[in-house]
Amino acid sequence: MITRSTLDDIDGFLNRLSECHDVDSVINLLCNRMNDLGFAKAAYWLRWPSKPEKPHIILTSYPEEFVSHYQAQNYGTHDMVGRYATNANLPFSWQTIGQRYPITRQQKIIFHDSQSVGIKEGASVPIHGPNLTKATFSVAGDLPTGEFQQLFAYHRHEIHLLATGAHERLMMLGLGNLDPIKPLTSRETEVILWISRGLTYGQIGERLGIQDDTIKKHMQSIFDKLGATNGPHAAAIAIIHGIIVP
Repeated sequence: MITRSTLDDIDGFLNRLSECHDVDSVINLLCNRMNDLGFAKAAYWLRWPSKPEKPHIILTSYPEEFVSHYQAQNYGTHDMVGRYATNANLPFSWQTIGQRYPITRQQKIIFHDSQSVGIKEGASVPIHGPNLTKATFSVAGDLPTGEFQQLFAYHRHEIHLLATGAHERLMMLGLGNLDPIKPLTSRETEVILWISRGLTYGQIGERLGIQDDTIKKHMQSIFDKLGATNGPHAAAIAIIHGIIVP
């Protein structure tokens, strides 16, 4: 079994990530390191639970035919790995999923199809943010169960750090961008913050020392910038984009 990386090794990897200037370079660097650790396959899955209409992004060393089949069959909506990851913060083995959730017929089909391309055992790192994005990084292979579990347990902390670093780099490269919006002024940000907390125009005016008509003008500008139709809609968009924390 390959020895664990030192903190200097991990720091060096993160520095190399910072030198990657496109998505493929980040994923290739990460997947190659996982292969060095003994994990034949790896996958990065990015999704937006607050925007179910937005297609998931899957970047992986899995066979291309399997990825196409996975997406064509809409397996992402049934995959228990994503559901488990949404409610977890630490790396987990796929073996533990059945201890929390009943395995559905559709999930059994996913497992069966995965095994046909050498994905017999797996483990994942849940990643939350920035804002309301969710990501999952998984390692997988066809090692015997006991051997895979031992390998993952041995390297799980390094996998966690490297996956989180890669996710951060991907976000900096713009992979997780939602639809672009125009920035709000500091006053507009204050106004929409108080709207999100349930205050009326009059209450906001009293708190900020401005007239109702001024509040209305700020709100119209906010609607235009965020593409919103009303106050609650604008507040929701502002929260999703990390503009405010209610």
